[in-house]
Amino acid sequence: MKRILLITSFVLAAFIVHGQTINDPFFKKVSFKGAFGKEDWTAGWANFDPQNTDYPNPTSTLGNGDLSAAGGLKITTNQTISGTVKLDGWVYVNSGATLTIQPGTIIRGTTGSTLIIERGAKIIAEGTKEQPIVFTSMKPKGSRAPSDWGGVIILGRATNNQGNNVTIEGGVGATYGIGDGPAIEDDSSGILKYVRIEFPGYDIDGNGNEVNGLTMGSVGSRTVIEYVQVSFSGDDGFEWFGGTVNCRYLIALATEDDDFDTDYGYRGNVQFALAIRDPKVCDTDGARGFESDNDANSSYNKPYTSAVFSNVTLIGPGVDESATQKHEVGLLLRRNTRLQIYNLVSTRYIKGGIVIDGDPTQQAAKDDSLKIQYSIMAGYSAKAVATKGTSNPLTNPYAWYLGNNNDTTSFEALKLSFPVDVTKASLSFMPGSGSVLLNGSSWGKPVASITISSPKDSILINESIQLTASVSPNDAANKDVKWSIVSGADKATINANGELQGTAAGTVTVKAEAEDGSGVSATITVVVKNQVGVANVNYLSQIYPNPVTDVLNIKGISSLSKVEVYDVTGKKIRSQYNINSTQTNISFDALPAGLYIVRIQYLNGSSDLQKVYKK
Repeated sequence: MKRILLITSFVLAAFIVHGQTINDPFFKKVSFKGAFGKEDWTAGWANFDPQNTDYPNPTSTLGNGDLSAAGGLKITTNQTISGTVKLDGWVYVNSGATLTIQPGTIIRGTTGSTLIIERGAKIIAEGTKEQPIVFTSMKPKGSRAPSDWGGVIILGRATNNQGNNVTIEGGVGATYGIGDGPAIEDDSSGILKYVRIEFPGYDIDGNGNEVNGLTMGSVGSRTVIEYVQVSFSGDDGFEWFGGTVNCRYLIALATEDDDFDTDYGYRGNVQFALAIRDPKVCDTDGARGFESDNDANSSYNKPYTSAVFSNVTLIGPGVDESATQKHEVGLLLRRNTRLQIYNLVSTRYIKGGIVIDGDPTQQAAKDDSLKIQYSIMAGYSAKAVATKGTSNPLTNPYAWYLGNNNDTTSFEALKLSFPVDVTKASLSFMPGSGSVLLNGSSWGKPVASITISSPKDSILINESIQLTASVSPNDAANKDVKWSIVSGADKATINANGELQGTAAGTVTVKAEAEDGSGVSATITVVVKNQVGVANVNYLSQIYPNPVTDVLNIKGISSLSKVEVYDVTGKKIRSQYNINSTQTNISFDALPAGLYIVRIQYLNGSSDLQKVYKK
């Protein structure tokens, strides 16, 4: 944050301090530290070489070229954009309006151009892995640089600790906060998913009043921010001013200033975040992975900046080749912040791992309000943890750090590649085999093995069985599994709970993969048959008359789901679905005489097969 901004209305709300915790259901329980286990969640949508990426020329324009709050384009009704679009000037989406950006859309910004989603407005920018939405420079490849255009600003109506109507950083004149109230902590400003923001971060007035890559002011918790990459930003990559928005899968690449900046009472949750520094890229104020303040005055204003970050990888530049020589530390925690950090790894920052700056911040750490736990500082030696202050109440910061289940280690123990070529960064952030990052998270041990059990090794077409997965060890971080069919997907379906249903004759291989990020999985093979043959008779249900002439009556022991009738070849010839009753009947009229099999499915998952004879 570059400067103290004018607060247009300082009527503080009656804030409720939310008890943020790593046990919030938002967090996925994984066994690894840092942003990655065995899965590369950047694959397919991220871009580590936007400088040399060909983008098509725009075929339409959003904006009128005016870089002022008074003259910039105001979107007052719902609008949808697609294709390749030139962003030209300051564009405001006004309260009540929604801007929808279709998957695969490319938005190319001219100098200073900025998209502002005002309080009460929404952006629906929901790309896909295959078709991400890209905000990028208007300049041709080879000529792009940080600060080629402004950035994206999203504002909401959740609380902050500065006032009801706070002017957002960047000089665009928009405000955030509860306004006339009441506070809407679960406010929704829309969706930002599978989105790249490249070469943003414009200095509006030449005095450090800069737009970040993605700026969020009082954004509420129903807003979706997932799979967002900010690359080569001329200011911060991501900055939160108050609010409660939760974020997942964030990438900050080659940021000039801070990668993740939290201020003014931000108290959302963030999981899976990656920052990679470029040795040649740095601004004049100092560049860090984290910068966190309660506010610029180290006040005790509530709500405190108390966001919870988990599973973060911070990879510093290793050497400082920038013109400013201002590459600094991995984490600067200052001005009375109460941030909570878990399962983080920081390495290769020039001036060390963590600095806890100021007596109020040190006291918060001592009182366990500022938390760093289950994290690793790698390769820093004596510079892993440091303090700055006057009285320095945290007398032994290194002992405090180690006493919270944190550790220090060598860079080599991480099994990461270095130095980082930012254009090929995917080679550097995934931990190799034997890495200390692959176990020891705050949630427990990695899964070691999975055993799949099935009540039978074959099923009939349309028959369902419940597969179960046993996970070891018992104290694994997460014992949930993800079910999928790895071969024979045209022969069966499986749901999230492991219920397998046959759809066509053949062999099906099912996989259960650990959800803890360990990459451990197991498979089982089930055969789907279309021959009914001499089915087992379970007699869970009463069927009458038997032999049947016209109508077969069925009475179950509990509520029925469906009834199906098969001939002796396995062909389904009658069916009845969504019964939701203990009794039903099914017609045998016009069927030829002979033996039939009746399959009776219960709502509780039980099933019954019975033989019936048609006269």
